[in-house]
Amino acid sequence: MATQERIDYEDSIDWFCFDPECRYQLKPGESVIYNQSEAGTEQWQRTGRKSDLLWHYWMNRAVQAFIHSGIAEQVIGKPENHELNQLAYIKAMRSELQLQQIYGLADRLSLGDGSQVQLHNVLLASELASVFFRLCLS
Repeated sequence: MATQERIDYEDSIDWFCFDPECRYQLKPGESVIYNQSEAGTEQWQRTGRKSDLLWHYWMNRAVQAFIHSGIAEQVIGKPENHELNQLAYIKAMRSELQLQQIYGLADRLSLGDGSQVQLHNVLLASELASVFFRLCLS
């Protein structure tokens, strides 16, 4: 329960940090984040809708890339983990598309010691670790 509360808090931190209308209040048994005015609430909701649209745009592109790669036809990992592994793979592809097309990152990253790693492998490892962490919480 405490871990879930921490995750909820971290999800709200962007709102609190980037919205001057945002206020934080402790009520018995819960923390509440709210906007100081209706105008702030409406602006935040518009921004949230834009963010959602962008998220769906990049996920759609990743799903299309996933299908065209031929990996969609394969079982990824153990059959009982296939769907979660598939979603992690798609999310890694989404992040890779964003990083390459928006920020110009290459396929490989150079580490401080001069070695290189594939961008996709780093992103996939991160997504798989995230799935594993969520499974441990449930």
